[in-house]
Amino acid sequence: MSPAAALPMADQRRFGAREIAWWAGAAALVLMAHAAVGYAMQGWRPAEPDGGPPQAQVIELSPMALTPA
Repeated sequence: MSPAAALPMADQRRFGAREIAWWAGAAALVLMAHAAVGYAMQGWRPAEPDGGPPQAQVIELSPMALTPA
């Protein structure tokens, strides 16, 4: 048995120039997307609180008058 028959993938390159170009383009696209989001987030500020939620309503009740039984 010849070495090429024993290892059919042995003589093939793992990545061709075209595939390397595709991967490099994809990596550049992802890097640019991350950079764009980072640049857009530089001027972002959280909304200023407007005093928070409204205060709880308080109802003052007078004590109940109990009549002796």
